[in-house]
Amino acid sequence: MKFIKYSLSFLCIFISIVLTLIFSFKLAVFYNYQNYFKNQYKKYEVEDRLNINMNDIMKVTDKLINYLKNNDDNLLIEVQINGEMKSFFTEQEIVHMNDVKNIFLKIDIISYCLIGLLIFIIILLIVYKVDWVNIFPKVYFINFMIFVFLTIVLIIVINIDFQSFFYQFHKLIFNNNLWLFNYNTSRVIKMFPQEFFFDLVGKIIFIFLVFLIFYTLFFLRWLAIIKSKK
Repeated sequence: MKFIKYSLSFLCIFISIVLTLIFSFKLAVFYNYQNYFKNQYKKYEVEDRLNINMNDIMKVTDKLINYLKNNDDNLLIEVQINGEMKSFFTEQEIVHMNDVKNIFLKIDIISYCLIGLLIFIIILLIVYKVDWVNIFPKVYFINFMIFVFLTIVLIIVINIDFQSFFYQFHKLIFNNNLWLFNYNTSRVIKMFPQEFFFDLVGKIIFIFLVFLIFYTLFFLRWLAIIKSKK
């Protein structure tokens, strides 16, 4: 019974941290995205790469973000390119972005399933009358070490060879090669260079670590209160 109680407590914390990671990802991509993306475009001189003015680039960005959030059902948008109105996205890029959108939708489904599982585990914790006051801090710090270790490994990997990481990551999550664009002709590649994604991964990690620091301070305070009562 003790093993079951600790296992349920461990899973409760583990799922909560995974949900935090997913939330960090969404926060990094969607929250205040206009300011962040615009600054990134300026940083990597996207206007010059695309030969498109910033207002049109932001219109494309709004269209893309709304599409990924499932608030828009297509990516049909025309912008002025070299003095002519042209469709921004090619057919290949549209199909790839549909694949990306489907991944976002799957992440949402996973999140809802994890929330449901978390509620179920909490109910079991109540039924088994788990001593969560004493158990939760212990299992949290085990989870903390696991996630910090994985985060450190990720930071090392992306700093050693982000290009290889980026390539292998795409091979893992996509079942086709439509994400392999021609660097010289693809406007998506010019709009979102690899350095853009390096910065975005860094932003996700930073937000996630901020949450972990907050949780750690909370549980350290929790432990201090427990010790003061003994």
